[in-house]
Amino acid sequence: MHAAYAEALAGGSVEGSAAELSRHAWASHDLVTATRASVQAGNEAMAVGGPEEAIRHYERALELMVDPVVAEKVSVASADGMEAIDRVMLVVRASNAAAAAGHLARAVALAHDQLRALPEDALPTDRARLIQCLATTALVMDHNLDLLGLTTEAVRLMSDQPPSALHAHVLHVHARATFDRRRDDEAARWAGEARAMARSLRLPAVASDSTILLGKIDERSGDAKGALASVEAAVSEARAADFPGLPRGRPG
Repeated sequence: MHAAYAEALAGGSVEGSAAELSRHAWASHDLVTATRASVQAGNEAMAVGGPEEAIRHYERALELMVDPVVAEKVSVASADGMEAIDRVMLVVRASNAAAAAGHLARAVALAHDQLRALPEDALPTDRARLIQCLATTALVMDHNLDLLGLTTEAVRLMSDQPPSALHAHVLHVHARATFDRRRDDEAARWAGEARAMARSLRLPAVASDSTILLGKIDERSGDAKGALASVEAAVSEARAADFPGLPRGRPG
C-alpha cells in the first residue's frame, strides 16, 4: 500500500507533499526515492521559514545516505529532474537549517563531524564549504575551535580556484575570524578582498556584510566617521539590491 501511494505521489496522479512521498517511500523500502524526497521536503520547509522541520528532513536523508548504494544513486540527477545530492552539500543545508532554528551547537557539530570524516582525497572545495559553514555559525557562539586556523586553511584551499560565491564567502568569514582575534589590519585587507569579489560577482549580501565589517574595524580604531560611512554604504548597497525589509529613502 505504501509503495502504491509513493508511486501515485511521484507520478503526479495525486497531489501531495515531498514529505508525504518521503514517508511512503521509506515505508515501502524505496530508500533512493525517500532520500530524494526528504531533501526536497527540507528545501520546501526552508523556503517557507520552517527550519525545525527542514532539519528533520535533511537528517533523515543523511541517515539514509549511510547506505553506499543509496548515496551513489542519489549522487546523479534523476530522470524527472530532481537534483544530484552529495553528502557535503546536504550537511551544509542541515547545518544552516539548525542555525536558522537557533540550534547553534547542533549546527556546528553537523559541519565539524563531516569535516573530520572527509577522506584525504576530498575535493578542496568540499573542505572549504564545510569550514565556511562551520566558522560562520561558531563565530557567534562560545566554542573551543581554532577558527582562524580553519579559515586560513579554507583561504589556502580556494587560492587557486576562480572567483565564485563560495570563494567570496570564504574570504569574508576569514576576515571575520581575523577581526575576532583583533588583527584589524589583516581583517580589513581580507574584508576588502571579499567585498571586491562579491561586487564583481553581484553578491550584494556578501558585499554589504564585508562593508559593515570594515565599518566595525574603523569603529574599533576610533574612526567614527569612517564607521558611519561604511554603514551608510552598506545600507545603500543593500537598498540597491532591493533587500527585503529595508525602508526606502535615506538611511536614518
